[in-house]
Amino acid sequence: MKRFLATAILSFLAFQPTVSAAELTRSEARQLAYSGDFASLESRLSQERERPLVESEDFFKLRRLMSVFEASDPRMVSFVESWVDAVPMSSFAHSARSFSLSRGAWDIRGERYAKYVHPQALAVHHNMIQQAIAHARRALELDADFIPASDALLNQSATSRDKIEILETLDRVMTQQPNWGSLRRSLDMAHQGYGGTAAMLEQLCQTYAPLIPSDGPDMLFRCRYSGLKRYYFSESYDLRQTMQAAVAKDPEFDLSRAIRMTDRSESHIRTEDEIEFARKTILEQAWWRPLVVQNFDMAFKTRLGGRSLEEEIAVLKIDEVKEGLRHDPFNPDLMRVFQDWIRLQGKIGSSEMTEAERSEFRKRIEKDFALRRVIAAPFSEDNWNTLGRLQFDFSRPESLFASDPYYQNGVVYSGLKDKALYGYLGKKAHQLRMLEDVLTQENHPDILPWKDYARSFDRSGLMNCPFLRAYLLLEQVCAENGGRGYCAEEDFASFAPQLEMARADQNCDYLNGLSPEELAFKPVKVDLSYDPQDHWPAVE
Repeated sequence: MKRFLATAILSFLAFQPTVSAAELTRSEARQLAYSGDFASLESRLSQERERPLVESEDFFKLRRLMSVFEASDPRMVSFVESWVDAVPMSSFAHSARSFSLSRGAWDIRGERYAKYVHPQALAVHHNMIQQAIAHARRALELDADFIPASDALLNQSATSRDKIEILETLDRVMTQQPNWGSLRRSLDMAHQGYGGTAAMLEQLCQTYAPLIPSDGPDMLFRCRYSGLKRYYFSESYDLRQTMQAAVAKDPEFDLSRAIRMTDRSESHIRTEDEIEFARKTILEQAWWRPLVVQNFDMAFKTRLGGRSLEEEIAVLKIDEVKEGLRHDPFNPDLMRVFQDWIRLQGKIGSSEMTEAERSEFRKRIEKDFALRRVIAAPFSEDNWNTLGRLQFDFSRPESLFASDPYYQNGVVYSGLKDKALYGYLGKKAHQLRMLEDVLTQENHPDILPWKDYARSFDRSGLMNCPFLRAYLLLEQVCAENGGRGYCAEEDFASFAPQLEMARADQNCDYLNGLSPEELAFKPVKVDLSYDPQDHWPAVE
C-alpha cells in the first residue's frame, strides 16, 4: 500500500504543468502537513526547489521554509514521521525528518556538559542523532544539490564521527553553491568539546570563506570571528580582542555587539545611541532569549528611567508568542515570554481579568507549561522538581505529598546526586514542619482539615522512610566522592531532628544495611499523555 501511494504521488507530480506559482509560505506548508496532504506539499516544495539561489536572502527563505518541519507540535512530528514512509524517495521528507529528530534529541538532552546529563538522556540523544544523520544521508542521495539536505548533515558536524563525510559535503556545496549558512554550520566541527582546534577553524575559513559572494562584509573575517566567539581557544584570546574593533563593519555581528554592550562592568560608559542600538537589536533578533533580555535590563533599566525591555517585549510580542505556541507548544523560550506577559498584567493591573481570575489563569498556565517541559525533556531534574512543586493545593491537605513522585524522579535524573538528595531531604523536612505548624494554630475553618490530616497521615510511608532512604543514600554518595559537595557536617546536622524521628520508626528498619543499588530511588511512572490542542492557546 505504501509503495502504491508513493508511486501515485510521484506520478502525480511528474504530470503537473510547470507554472510560476506564488511562494509557499510557512503557514501554507504547515496546513498541508496538518491535513496529511503529501502530494500537494511535495508539489509545492518542488516548485520552491526550482527557484534559483542567488542572493543570501534566497538561501535564508528556503531554510526558513523548511524549518517549519522542526516544530514540536505532535501533529507535525507525526506527519514528518509518516512522510518518509509515504514518499520514501523524497529528499524533502528525509530532510524534514532529520531536522525533527535533531531538534527533539537536543530538547531531551539539554545543553549541559555530558557529565551532568543522565545516561538515559545521552543514550536517547545519541540514538536520535544517528537516525537524523541517516535521514540526512538519504536526503543527499536523493538530491545532492538541495541545500536543506546538506544542512541536515552539516548540522551534525560536531556530533558526527565521520568528519570526512562532513568535509566532503561541505566541499561540494561550497564549490557549487557557496553560501555562508553552510559554512557556518560546518564550524561546529572545530568545537573544542568535540575534538576541534583553532587550527581546524582557520583552515575551514581560509579554504571556503573567500568563495562566498559578498558585496560588503569580509567573509574571511566573518568566519574567523564567528568561530572564535563561540568556542574558546586560549591561544586565540589576543586575536579575538584585536578583532573586536572590526565587528561593527559586519551586520552579521550586530547581536554580538549588542550583547557585549550589556556587560554591566562597562554599561556605565555606553552612550544613548549605543543603548538604543542594543535595545533595538535585541528586540529584533533575541527577544525570546531571556538571559539576554534580563542582562539588558540589569545594565540599562535605571538609566532608561525604569523602562524595561522585558516588559516591552511582553507587550509587543504577545500575539506572535501565542501563534508560535499554537504550532510549537513545547518551545521553552516562548513559554517563558508568555509567563513574563502574565506577570506584567498583574503588575499593571490589566482590566481584562479580575485579580482572582488572573491568579487562577497564572497558576493553570504555570502548571501546564511545567508539564510541557517535562514531556519535552523528561530527564531533567529541574523540570521534575518544578512540576512537583506545582502539585500542592492548599485546599487539599493530601496534596502536600502529591509532589513526592515528581521529586523522586528529580533525584533519579539528577546530574549531581549529593545536591539532589540534599534538596530532597530539605523538601521532606519542609513538609513535616508544615504539618507540625498547623497543629499549633487556632481552629480556623481552613485549618481544621489540615489538623485532621496531620494527625492521621501515613507518617512512615510518606515521611520517615523516604527521608531515611534519602539520608542513607546521601551518606553513601558522600563516602564515594570524598566528602565533596553537600557533605559537610553542618549539612547533615541541619536534619538531625528529622533523622532521629525516622530512625526511631521501626517500620523503616528494613532500610538499614541495604546496598546503594537497593537504596537507590527508582523512576516513578507518571502519566505524561498530553494533547496541546486541548490546552491554551489552542482553546483560547
